[in-house]
Amino acid sequence: ERFEQSIAYNEKHQEDTLIIADSDEYKFCVAADFHVKTTANTLTKYIKLTANTPSILFSSILGDITDQKGGLAIAFDSINNNNKGNSIIRILAGNHDIYFNQWHEYHQLFGSSTYFFIVKTPNTSDLFIALESTTGSLGKLQKEWLENILLEKRNQHRYCIILTHTNFFDTELSQFPSGNFSLEETAFLTTLFSIHNVDIIINGHDHTSDYSELN
Repeated sequence: ERFEQSIAYNEKHQEDTLIIADSDEYKFCVAADFHVKTTANTLTKYIKLTANTPSILFSSILGDITDQKGGLAIAFDSINNNNKGNSIIRILAGNHDIYFNQWHEYHQLFGSSTYFFIVKTPNTSDLFIALESTTGSLGKLQKEWLENILLEKRNQHRYCIILTHTNFFDTELSQFPSGNFSLEETAFLTTLFSIHNVDIIINGHDHTSDYSELN
């Protein structure tokens, strides 16, 4: 249901699929797991930093915006009130964002959690794919959508970057069992990413820094 609602949203917001860069080299910022409660101090700092730094083309929030009911609205207000320059922000849902039946509110406030967008530069372009991984599985429909996107679009672009909330390789168990990918699905996805030359996968979820290279 979440995937289908995301795709329906995408079809109405085609203008969100293209970001124009004035150079072949550009910067973007990624953060996750703000866990907004009654205040959004850390999120506000992030929005002010990224929105007021001209060299940052866009920023992204990879889920767990909140961890309690009502936090999504507080986060939404923080983003809108502090993004004075209307900088581009791409957002997807984390497992905490759908707790307490909050998916409907997330969808109303932030729209889609499964989508792709393209960064067009003067001489090339890059493909970014955001995946909804809140339950630790893409699900059949989203998996098929991902396969089609990679098959149809990957070869048209320089780099391919995958954005998800849930990480594919556990480095610690603090988040168990809320959204850990199964071994079988991880094997399937990493094989798929290798076949289609995905360059980078960026995740949140685990509250530790980890940089890994596969093969």
